[in-house]
Amino acid sequence: FIRTPMRPSYWCMSAMFVVLFFIYLSAVKLVRGQQDIELTYHDHQAMTTLLTQWAQSNPDLAHLYSIGKSVQGRDLWVLLLTKNPHEEPLLKPNVKYVANMHGNEAVGRELMLQLIPYLLNNYRTDPYVRSLLDNTRIHIMPSMNPDGFENSVEGQCTGGRDLWVLLLTKNPHEEPLLKPNVKYVANMHGNEAVGRELMLQLIPYLLNNYRTDPYVRSLLDNTRIHIMPSMNPDGFENSVEGQCTGGQGRYNIRGFDLNRNFPDHFKANNKQQQPETEVVREWMDSVPFVLSANLHGGALVASYPYDNTPNSILSQFTLHSSESRTPDNDVFKHLASVYSLNHLTMHLGHPCPDGSNTGFVNGTTNGAQWYPLTGGMQDYNYIRASCLEITLELSCCKYPPRQDLGRYWRENKRSLLLYLGEVHRGVKGMITDVNGNAITTSTLKIKERDIAFKSSKRGEFWRILLPGVYTLVITADGYNSLEQQFTVEEGRITILNVQLTPIGLVVSNHSVSVNATHSTKLTNNRQTNAPNITTKSIGLTGDKHIYVTIPSVTDGQEKFANLLESKQWMYNNAVDNCVNALLICHQSIRGGGTLRPPSLLSSLNNNNNALLISSPAISSSSQPSKLQFSSSASPPAIGFSSLLRPNHTITLASDPLAPHQYSWPTWPSRRGQANAQAVTSDLTNTAPISNLFSSLSNRINSWTTNW
Repeated sequence: FIRTPMRPSYWCMSAMFVVLFFIYLSAVKLVRGQQDIELTYHDHQAMTTLLTQWAQSNPDLAHLYSIGKSVQGRDLWVLLLTKNPHEEPLLKPNVKYVANMHGNEAVGRELMLQLIPYLLNNYRTDPYVRSLLDNTRIHIMPSMNPDGFENSVEGQCTGGRDLWVLLLTKNPHEEPLLKPNVKYVANMHGNEAVGRELMLQLIPYLLNNYRTDPYVRSLLDNTRIHIMPSMNPDGFENSVEGQCTGGQGRYNIRGFDLNRNFPDHFKANNKQQQPETEVVREWMDSVPFVLSANLHGGALVASYPYDNTPNSILSQFTLHSSESRTPDNDVFKHLASVYSLNHLTMHLGHPCPDGSNTGFVNGTTNGAQWYPLTGGMQDYNYIRASCLEITLELSCCKYPPRQDLGRYWRENKRSLLLYLGEVHRGVKGMITDVNGNAITTSTLKIKERDIAFKSSKRGEFWRILLPGVYTLVITADGYNSLEQQFTVEEGRITILNVQLTPIGLVVSNHSVSVNATHSTKLTNNRQTNAPNITTKSIGLTGDKHIYVTIPSVTDGQEKFANLLESKQWMYNNAVDNCVNALLICHQSIRGGGTLRPPSLLSSLNNNNNALLISSPAISSSSQPSKLQFSSSASPPAIGFSSLLRPNHTITLASDPLAPHQYSWPTWPSRRGQANAQAVTSDLTNTAPISNLFSSLSNRINSWTTNW
């Protein structure tokens, strides 16, 4: 058998046949309206075109009809799919799919636009599809809300523009405990453009001056600053530069005033919630903001809550608005004054040239006393989000010419910077159980201030307060409530860490604090001290305690760990002579843990271990090789010599390759011995002591440096 090569003419004929075959299939699909559609989002016009083509190309299987029109005049299309759609046989059931009821929920809409051609294309080849269309009348409405869809863009809200937020802080991807969050939100009304541009000036100023300005460095090191330059970018795009009055661009693209769109504390707000409002509320829920300012235009004043007033019969007959005070009225007046008094002209209280207002004393006002409004954002921040927010009206002209922007920056620069620093006054702290676990369901209240606030999801809390003596009331489901008195001093923040005990368990609760002072200054003509970040010592004895994490002990030291599991030894020693420094490994010294104060010792179980050190005497040398501890206190009841032999070595291995060794000499064993006993830890040829205590708070970094 001899194979004869195929002639070139046969190759050409075969290729032509294949090409013609695919052209024929495509033509059949095109004639019947069965072309594949692009996997993308289709607007109303594109959807209408597709539905019309399918109905016209498949009259025996499809019929298109409209059940009415939307508010903006778009047809609510329904495509009926069935064999002989213009006939209605008895007992042939009707079934329907309705999609896109919420305009911004677009997946169902596009699934319907894929399902329709699938049923049409497979009617003659798929027995199940054929049976469906022969025996069922299938009504498909791809979009019940075409107007809402047209106002939505995938991944964006309303007119399709993102609501951007820039977070400024040292190490922005880290979230250290008790580092407060503060925010600026501008351009809520699209035609009030000054705040938007000020934010775009503030951002580079903070970044460019971080390494040269001590105050800016302090802000970014100790604060998480969130800046939203525009909450209403659609409104801004519709605004006109140079228009000082009027409402063009004020509202979002749907015609809603975003500063009347939040849930209200005093009156029902039935306005449809807008996408911008919804995402800002979600943002507030996800970040525990402490302080905020909302930047507007059209006046020159710092306005503080409440913006609304309670319903009353008398209020309906009064000719003038009255003040509506919050429980934190003193704090809000202070915050408004900080901004106004540091502004070059706001504090003068001059009225705007157009006569829109008569001026404000010291450039501040209560919002409701100026004019009451329902659905404002600053009231929502205070009541629902536990965040203190004021409203800043920064210019008499809402959208001034661009050549005026330099003047507005000079007028507001100092105020914008100093206002951010106000987050570092008052009180903050952690709420934990007796085992050191964060309690995330705490409700807190300052006594004689009738408003509650919540702890964060990590057990943190903050409250801005003026100098004075206060009582914090803390409640949480399943725990005994606690009242703790504390003092706030000017220029200092009080750190108050408290433990709650489960209901039925009696353990003395104890506040623990670490003293550390922080002070920086603005580098301009009017210098001022920033608030010092200091921890107030509050407790039964006034002792200072340091929270640290003790590295885990290697398996070879299990015997020593077991020796420290004496609950009685730890408790007796702690209450005996008010020990000044105590290191307690909360879980097990073999597994690592966290320092706890003496008051918790009575509740420790047999799985807890402790290492006791009295009266740290910190060396003043820059690079000491030994860390010395001394004690004038009486020794524990059973004596250290019964626990540790002379020169017993303990290895605490935070890094298996770099263990830290501590050698302890003999401790006095007789209870009540009067003379002091020096204890020396040999750190020669080991890792620096600062590495061992790497978990210490940044507020005592200066201490570790001296070590």
